[in-house]
This record gives sequence, C-alpha cells and structure tokens, in this order.
Amino acid sequence: MCRANYDALKELKWGKFVEMFLDHLKFDLNRSKETVSGYRKDLYHFGNCMINTHGIDITPKKIKPMDIWLFLRHITYEHNYAPRSKARNLASIKSFYKYLFNYEIVRKNPSVAIQWPDIPERTKPIYFSVEEFKRIIDAIDSDSKRGFSHSVIIHLLFLAGMRISEVLSLKMRDIDLRKKVIHVGKGNKSRIIPVGRALYPILREYKRQHRYKKANDWLFPSEKSTSGHITPQAVRLFIKKYCKRAGIRKEKMSPHVFRHGFATTLYQDQGVDLLRIANLLGHSSIRTTEIYSHTSEEHLRSAVDKIKV
Repeated sequence: MCRANYDALKELKWGKFVEMFLDHLKFDLNRSKETVSGYRKDLYHFGNCMINTHGIDITPKKIKPMDIWLFLRHITYEHNYAPRSKARNLASIKSFYKYLFNYEIVRKNPSVAIQWPDIPERTKPIYFSVEEFKRIIDAIDSDSKRGFSHSVIIHLLFLAGMRISEVLSLKMRDIDLRKKVIHVGKGNKSRIIPVGRALYPILREYKRQHRYKKANDWLFPSEKSTSGHITPQAVRLFIKKYCKRAGIRKEKMSPHVFRHGFATTLYQDQGVDLLRIANLLGHSSIRTTEIYSHTSEEHLRSAVDKIKV
C-alpha cells in the first residue's frame, strides 16, 4: 500500500514539480479547489509509489512507461480501484506530463503510450426526485439559523443544479436578486444561473437575514473552517442526517445526488433539451450531460402517446 505523506513529499524533488503543476492549474487555468485537490491526491499517491520503488530522489524525468503501467496495476489489484477511478488517476498523470512536456521540463512523455482502461457503460445516475427533495426540506428545522442555512444550501443544489464546491464558494455579491441570477465561477469557467420562482423567495429571505454582511463575505461562512466557509464534508454529513430523518435511503446520499435530481427532473419531467441543461450545469461537452437521458417505461410511453392519428 502506498500512502502519501503530503508534507513529507512536498519537500522532495517530486513534490516540488507537482506543486508547480498545481499552481499552473490554480492560477493559469482557474481550476476549482476541488479539482486541484483531486490532482494533488492522485499525483502524490503516484509519486509516493515511485519513491518506494526508486528512492526519494525520484524526479518526473526518471519515470518510464512501465512505471505508470505497474502503478495502474497496483491500484487495481492492491487498492481495488474501479475502472473509472483508475482512469481518473491516469488522466491526472497524463495531464501532469503534458504540462511538463509543453514547458520542456521533460523531453519525453512516458504516459503517451499508456492506453486508457476499458470503462463500462454509464449506469443511470442516482438522484433525488422532487418528492424526496421536499421530504428532506421538511426534515430540517428551518426556524433555526443553522437549519435555514442548511436548507438554502440544499435548495441551491437541487433548484440551481450547482456543484457543492460552487455553492460553498459563493459570496454575497454573487447573488443578484435584482436581475434574478447567480454568478458562478470565474474566468473562462464562469457562468450565470437564473434564479427560478421556487428559489427566489428562499434566497431573498436568506439575504434579508444577512443584510449586514459585505459584498465580499462568504454566503455560507464558518468560523471552524480554515477556508472561512462551510466545508463539503460538513454538507455531506448534514445531508445524510436529514435523509435519515426523512426516511430516505439511497446507494449514495451526497450533494451531487441533488444536482443529478435537478438535471433529471428538467429532462424527464419538464422536457428541457440536453443542450440547455448542459449550459445550466456548466458542462463543457454535451456528452457529459447524456447520462441524464436515461429513460423509464413511463417516460417512453409518454413520448409515444404524443402521437395522435
């Protein structure tokens, strides 16, 4: 088992190259904290395994294609990584070496020859229905300050289809109730999400209760967090708590399940086309959005019943 010690690896040659790449992601490409954190985890895990094999003086230049292949084999059989997790690790390594090659830090890219693992077809996403969403909201004590804050976060996940990282990165200025829009992200990754009729009164009341705050303040602050705002882990915990109260059980009960519910409801129940859903979700490719085109017998029947002769 290769367990990465971030603090120790950061001081070694391997860690310095990884941190250089992560800075490129953060400052040049405006990648989110969650994205950068994912790359750090994958590349430090890979680097730690390479250090175990080649010693602490390992650098990206010393890595051969066989090293990457053996690492992927290792995480498959020793860590029981699923094909998608294996593919994500390989994607991190390929992006890292593409950066190093483009900036002439390495002369050869050892990841080029490594083939992508076979990934099974996507199963339909796990999602909360409108009825389940309402039950979860009803399970929250929205009269308390903390409960209302939790309720607003869940409303943003389900009624705006936002990623949890996007919700928690919101500042007071990002909610424009006059224009009824939410400004999400920054740079070339920014987008505008309309505030719908169901979401508007929730945000209006929340902003009214926090009208003393400055435009640059976090929408969901936390004194316990080093980031200054509520953490994704805290959100996952209270979602599970409210699901349990509401008597709802899913294979997964994460913030992303609300986002899946937003997209599935728009597509299946409201007939919104995938292109508009992709724009609302911030997908760069409509292929990512195609997972929401899963169908049920009732959905198919409602389609053919529209043909009248």
